[in-house]
Amino acid sequence: MIWGVIMSDVDNWIAAYFSYVDRGVAMIPYARAKIWREFFLNPVAVLQKDGVGLGQRLKDLYAMMGVEFIILCLMYLPMLLVMGILSAGSGLIVAGIFLAIMIAAVLISPLMTFLYSLLELLVAKLLGGSGDMGANFNASTLPALSLFVVQLPLTVLTIPLVWLSMVPMVSLCASCIQLPLAIVVGVLGLYSYYLKYLGFREVHRLSPVRAAAVVILPIILMAAIIVLVVVLTYAAMIAMVMGLMASPSSTGLLQP
Repeated sequence: MIWGVIMSDVDNWIAAYFSYVDRGVAMIPYARAKIWREFFLNPVAVLQKDGVGLGQRLKDLYAMMGVEFIILCLMYLPMLLVMGILSAGSGLIVAGIFLAIMIAAVLISPLMTFLYSLLELLVAKLLGGSGDMGANFNASTLPALSLFVVQLPLTVLTIPLVWLSMVPMVSLCASCIQLPLAIVVGVLGLYSYYLKYLGFREVHRLSPVRAAAVVILPIILMAAIIVLVVVLTYAAMIAMVMGLMASPSSTGLLQP
């Protein structure tokens, strides 16, 4: 009885939250955002009926990045502008750099997503997957698109909290509120990987274990590459410093 009451309350909370999600989706000037929202709750059905090509899915990613760019500007530019005024203009340079980085991210991120999906496709093919590049790209990107719209209410709520973090007396309270929001965002992010697993299992006709491997193995491989690059970079820097210290010109400076 108690468990039934609890589950009923949870269902009501979820329904109330998704009503805010629907309001956010309605504000996005891109009709296909409704499909992203539907994928979060019905991934297999959406994959079956929304089998668009690579070009359309890239348009979806650029649309998402455009909206995210606007949100991040609203979130951080006021803070950077205030810092610029207080620091006699030097903060304006930081704001300009921030805008340049965000514009570059908008342009490059969808292409990097496409390259990462090729790695996932390679792993899927090695494990016996039957899906083509377009189907694989849909299964790879729809979880991120759906996660974006489902997180919209939390993202919008974070904007004033970021602004309040600049006010000394209330910054601690704002940070305390952001912590549970970050936990919820993390849980939703984990669920998006489950959606990707369902997508790969559907489009590649793989067993549950192999579909999970298509999700996990590229992550492990990319993490290994990043670690290797960092280690090699530090090793090169150390070798350069040691070489300079051992060079005749540097040792000559130490001689009387």
